[in-house]
Amino acid sequence: MLKDQLIFIAICIFILYQSGSFHIIDYGYIGVYKRGGALLDTWTEPGLHFLIPFITTFSAVQVTLQTDQVTNIPVFFLKDLVWNKQWSYTEFREDRGC
Repeated sequence: MLKDQLIFIAICIFILYQSGSFHIIDYGYIGVYKRGGALLDTWTEPGLHFLIPFITTFSAVQVTLQTDQVTNIPVFFLKDLVWNKQWSYTEFREDRGC
């Protein structure tokens, strides 16, 4: 009798887990929840959490600063060129009086 109840409870937990009622929020993220398309006032920190399946949905939002490093940028100088306000360039020559 007790063994049958434990098996039933294990099956129920497995079904709830597979239906999406348990979810994990990773470190550096928070969980933001929506019910019926409306954003809820609550949010959760990283960890294992429970929600009502098929009614409440969640999104993980990154809250840590992400920095990217760019290397090997080719740099060149355009001699005698001046940029104007239209984001195009014109030649700069002293003999034109510019």
